[in-house]
Amino acid sequence: MNKIRATVASAVFSNDSKMLATGYSREEIILWDIKTGSKLQSWRPARRYFWQSSLANVTTLAFADKHTLVSETSRGILQFWAIGQTP
Repeated sequence: MNKIRATVASAVFSNDSKMLATGYSREEIILWDIKTGSKLQSWRPARRYFWQSSLANVTTLAFADKHTLVSETSRGILQFWAIGQTP
């Protein structure tokens, strides 16, 4: 896997165990390919207010289905992410 210097706050495997989603303390989500260890996609959760720092933890991750990842931050923001689509 690529070197990431941050604390993992949450992690979840896809139902088929081909992908791993990791949520970090620096408010970032990364989707990994288990077989190759490569980064497939990454996201930055929204902030409720633009003046907030980007220090919220990604506390919860779940695969809703094979095309959708769900996240929640320590600020209580729930978001849905499309897997395989660019933002």
